[in-house]
Amino acid sequence: MSRPGDRTTVEALAAELERMAKSLVEAREHERQALGGLLHDTTLQGLIAAMWQVDALNERAGGSPELEALRASLETLVDQTRAVTRDLRPPALHETGLGAAVDELAQRGEGDPPLRVEVDDRLGGARFAPAIEMLAYRAIQASLRNAREHGGTTARIVLSQDGSRLSATVTDDGAGADLGLADLDDTIRLAKGRFSSSRAGDGGTVVSVELPAG
Repeated sequence: MSRPGDRTTVEALAAELERMAKSLVEAREHERQALGGLLHDTTLQGLIAAMWQVDALNERAGGSPELEALRASLETLVDQTRAVTRDLRPPALHETGLGAAVDELAQRGEGDPPLRVEVDDRLGGARFAPAIEMLAYRAIQASLRNAREHGGTTARIVLSQDGSRLSATVTDDGAGADLGLADLDDTIRLAKGRFSSSRAGDGGTVVSVELPAG
């Protein structure tokens, strides 16, 4: 039979683990934002400057196939660097919340062929603790990446809140579920959340994340 003191100790330990999990998420997100800022302020600006220099050289040369090819390669690198920067520090997540950030993520249509993503946002603009929004967003981001990597062409995201719980479900038609979410799964559980991945009835993948809304 447990004693009151034992229950207090267990509750205190659980609370401390939850606090540590949220701190870990915030620390990782800070690192991502710092790296995103570094890429934007150095690498991206350098590529854009190089592209302008190539434009100037091409104009003086009266048009050069080699310079035009180089310009096209630089433009591709600029687009790819912008995409990485946006993934590392999604502005909508911090400015307008999870629903808007997920909608922006879905509209990108990345991949070849692009992944068509439908978002069913039932949050009504609700905001949550930054660490919770970050965890949910990263889980959704990883799920969409998994869908693309396994040949998925469509995905559906459902965001909802049931009392004190935030839920996010991603269903896709991909052929596998090698998510690489082990670290994120552990962090979700430490934050008193739940994570599951299963095969859908039609052969796709269903990823579900449930987190405390506070």
